[in-house]
Amino acid sequence: KTLHEKEQVAVIAHQDGIQKMMLAVNIAMASDESGLWILPIPAAATDVEIDLLDSFPRFQGDDPRHVDIDYHTAFLLMRIPQVWPLFFDAIFSPNFLGVDLQIHAKAQKWGIHSEVIETESKEALLSHIHSEGIELASKELDSFDPYFNGDFSFVATWIESISKLKEKFPESTRSLHEGRWPSLMVTFPTKRAFYPMLASRWEPEEKDHYGSLEIQLAVVGHVTPVVIESSTTDYSTSFQHQIQSEWPEGCPKEFIEGLPARDIRFSTAWIFAYPEYIDSDIWFEPYNPPGMDLAIRMWKLVNWLVHPVSLVLFYGLFSCLCAAITGWTLFGRSRRMALTGLWNFTTIVGLGFALKFQGLPDDIAKKFLLRFTLIFVFGTYLIQLGLWWLIETLALG
Repeated sequence: KTLHEKEQVAVIAHQDGIQKMMLAVNIAMASDESGLWILPIPAAATDVEIDLLDSFPRFQGDDPRHVDIDYHTAFLLMRIPQVWPLFFDAIFSPNFLGVDLQIHAKAQKWGIHSEVIETESKEALLSHIHSEGIELASKELDSFDPYFNGDFSFVATWIESISKLKEKFPESTRSLHEGRWPSLMVTFPTKRAFYPMLASRWEPEEKDHYGSLEIQLAVVGHVTPVVIESSTTDYSTSFQHQIQSEWPEGCPKEFIEGLPARDIRFSTAWIFAYPEYIDSDIWFEPYNPPGMDLAIRMWKLVNWLVHPVSLVLFYGLFSCLCAAITGWTLFGRSRRMALTGLWNFTTIVGLGFALKFQGLPDDIAKKFLLRFTLIFVFGTYLIQLGLWWLIETLALG
């Protein structure tokens, strides 16, 4: 049974001419169904590697140029029932099934069968799929016509038993946080980061809102999509900086190997399209958003300031400064009153007792407390406003 996804998610890392791509596809199948999925890869089949992992990358971050965004906004690259059940056991000598088709890698596990295929013939690919007992109409491969040119290979995967898959991964019906999920990592050489869009082109039976396709991509690093002028596909890209200083716990080591261990930047690409109007694949170019480098430096400064030790130090110094200003405006002296501000650690009540112990009359002590409170609150607000202005205005130029 052919399944047309309404939702696709993937995470991509491209470095030194090599792309690692992990995918999750919403197949939403019943226990008695089986499915087929074909992924075109812009590389020779001999250069394509696939691997099955039991976790999926999860990024958390914000655009540091907009610090007013919720700090805990999460980009979670998998939702029920998005499962990408692929694996790779061993590479073997190419299996020649005819002049027009060669299999360069094969794997079978968990009720799933996967192959890396080299072919320039749609008919040969269709014949091979039929030989595996899979029913597929020729028109279902029409969207793959642009890929039968010798520049692409194919990763074909079909689920032979969804019940075996769920037996191995029973948590796949729950939230991602509550269990393990299988995922596919494909590694191949390419000059630019790539995601196949044309393969998702198909004619829906009814052209309504539910015929739309939503694709969510997380790309390590800051990139921008290369879009043809005539494209009817809607692209939206945002730029984030990983909240944690290092890769989050559970991120597959096979995926992050060779990638920067710290200062992790990534882009989120949202793609909305009606499948019948998809007219090109999507490629990504490196991009440095205006003001991003300065914003990240400022963001690190803010993170340092909100560290507990830094907060205690700032609180003490700022309390002393506010007490000094208050003493200077009331008595014309500030040095002696500055140290009194340290009593602010014991709250404003403790500061009041400190003033009483210094022998200040009650009316003077009340004036001091009121003026100190106003200066402290207003000064704190100005500091916060100044930090926001530096990041939002100065960083964005």
